[in-house]
Amino acid sequence: MITLVAIITIICYQHAGAYVHHHSTTKLQYSRLLFPKRHEPAETKVPYQLYNQPRSSRSKDSTLLLGAVQTVATADLLEQQFIASNDDDYFMSYTMEQLQRETKAIITASSASTSGGGLTCEQLEKIPFMIFKWPELSGCGVMGEAGEAIWSLWNALISEWELLTNSNNAIKSNMTEEDQQKLCTLEAIMTNVLFAKNVHTWAKSTHVNAAQRAESVLEQMVSHKVKPNVITFNAVIGAYAKSAAIHGQSNAAERADKILQRMELLHTKTGYEELRPDVISYTSVIDAYSKSNIPHAAKRASEILHEMEERYALSGETDANVKPNTITYNSVMNCWNKHQNKADGLMQIEHLFQNMTRLSGVSIDNKCESEQCKGNREDVTPSVITYSIVMSALAKSDDLNGADRACQLLERMIEKGGSSF
Repeated sequence: MITLVAIITIICYQHAGAYVHHHSTTKLQYSRLLFPKRHEPAETKVPYQLYNQPRSSRSKDSTLLLGAVQTVATADLLEQQFIASNDDDYFMSYTMEQLQRETKAIITASSASTSGGGLTCEQLEKIPFMIFKWPELSGCGVMGEAGEAIWSLWNALISEWELLTNSNNAIKSNMTEEDQQKLCTLEAIMTNVLFAKNVHTWAKSTHVNAAQRAESVLEQMVSHKVKPNVITFNAVIGAYAKSAAIHGQSNAAERADKILQRMELLHTKTGYEELRPDVISYTSVIDAYSKSNIPHAAKRASEILHEMEERYALSGETDANVKPNTITYNSVMNCWNKHQNKADGLMQIEHLFQNMTRLSGVSIDNKCESEQCKGNREDVTPSVITYSIVMSALAKSDDLNGADRACQLLERMIEKGGSSF
């Protein structure tokens, strides 16, 4: 029996941020080049609704999409939207040798310039497309040479923009005709679409500095008054969660938490509804803590969950942005399952598990007395992952009956035949 329980492990899962459709447009010819005309699947238009859609009414496809929301980087969709259109033969026929040569020329010209004028309009226009082409032609995404080239090209673009928009050059009448043309070009290029693309490019990367670079681009958006939104913020939070898991960066979860707090502050200060954190924001921060080794990770994760439940209750149970779901609870439980104090961790996990069964109305022991099964929140129904975490905690605990209890829970799962999952 003990052997049976010992082999039960927590199913691996990741939250990579929101799978969403980004509604933005660029100016001038960049609308055509950045957004090729193509049919977009209907599923991409219903991301947030899936979180609150009753399980009974979900189609098989939408259920799969909800899983994709947690495991597929948003940038995969944006990558398709940003590929140069097929009519532009020049960019479609780019070779790796040509890309390397032109990248080197742009970086050299930008480095040699200290007062503006380092890059031509033609070079400025090429930079976005070169950034998009590097992952494609390199074959290794945003890693190695491609990662450094993309970062250098982006910094060259930012530097040129800052040089032409600083206090000394801000008045167009004082500019040369060439600089005025360059500024017009940059104003067409430097939109929230390009910034968002760059954030998501780094957010989906496994580069060791990916999260920091995604956050750096986000900071540039804010400082240059190019409005980011919750999707862009969530991408950076997800990047830090990934960084904690892959690279074990000790401060990744705390950085993600700081970004969440900044979102809340900016939303309160500006009233800009697109900056309001949603369930993905909160859950992604909790996920970052579940992947970290910070001593207070479990406690902080529980605090965030508690704040979400309190705000949801205060809203009259109508605010879906702060409504925890099964994934939120599982992430908190996973934090406690890694806690050094096994007894305390098990106690917290069982408490969270009981909350889930109470809120969702799922009976664990075929008894439905008192208030236990009166909940109707299907979005917090215990999943296979939930049960796996509870059984794992029981198997690792010092509870003499832990193995028996884990097996009883497993048998109950088998009896239910997965009907509640």
